Amino acid sequence: KLNIVAVIPVRDENLELAGKPLFEYSINHAKQSKYIKKIVVSTGDGQIASQAELLGAEVPFLRDEEHSHFDVILEKLMQYVLQELEKRGVFPDIFVMLEITFPFILSLLL
Repeated sequence: KLNIVAVIPVRDENLELAGKPLFEYSINHAKQSKYIKKIVVSTGDGQIASQAELLGAEVPFLRDEEHSHFDVILEKLMQYVLQELEKRGVFPDIFVMLEITFPFILSLLL
């Protein structure tokens, strides 16, 4: 079986929709997927990390300052996340990035 990891990048701001943080929708949809084996939230904010872990995601590291800026290039961020995961023994066969700005992506994951 393939090791499919969902990476959810969350900036250090807590945007909400209908009283829930946007990243909560992404975590919940990823948890329902029969394909995704691990859900990783990438953030530099400790409070967001704690919330994400309570929702069932993993936050194996907090982003460093260089990768926490609002204008960080997404490709550069994903390379950083993959390098950090590999340092921790996580080697995805496939990784999918779930942006929190698409809270209704469920049909694509199941």
